[in-house]
Order: sequence, then C-alpha cells, then structure tokens
Amino acid sequence: MQAVFYQRIKLPHNKFSVKTWNPTLKNFTAVNSSAICHQNTFENGYSINDCDLWVENKVDSKSLSWLMVSYDPFRPEPTGTIKKFEYLTENTRGSLFKVYGDDGAERYMSF
Repeated sequence: MQAVFYQRIKLPHNKFSVKTWNPTLKNFTAVNSSAICHQNTFENGYSINDCDLWVENKVDSKSLSWLMVSYDPFRPEPTGTIKKFEYLTENTRGSLFKVYGDDGAERYMSF
C-alpha cells in the first residue's frame, strides 16, 4: 500500500478549499483536504482558533507543488473524528503517525 502524503497549512478556521496545479491538464484541480481545529484559551481568557488544514498532495523529492487556497463560506463543518493514531517513527523532519478515521481510512501525517 502506498502512503498518502499531506501538506499542512495553518489557518484561522476551516472554511477553505484547496486546489493543486496539474501540469498535465495545465489548470488547478480540486484535492481532498481536512481541517483539524482546536480552540486555545489563554490564562487571561482570550481564545484563538488554531486550525491545521491537511491537503492530500504527494510532492516528490526535489520538486514543488502549487496550491490555491480559497475561502469557502459554504464548506461544511467536518464531521469525522480520529478513532486512534499510532506513532511510527521519528527523524530530523519530525514524527510520523498513522491516523485511523471513523471512515475506516488509514492516513499518514507528520508533525
């Protein structure tokens, strides 16, 4: 099984959609993305919404990928949850985890 590679983008909320450049078609094509958000509350009572948008987009080594991130007020709230995750390994680029969603899919994420 080939791993799915993700790009992570920090955003203030989850109302964004993503397209990636397809050099074969010479246009931007919609790709799967999921937001994981957490509300951080500080001691002074101030809260911020901290979201990571994970974009399914494999990028080969020594290459680049163009992403178009657009505000989408009609994007539905995410309904999925993470059932469990496994720590796999760590290297100089971070830690790799296998994440199991309630949709039964296995995804790989690094932090």
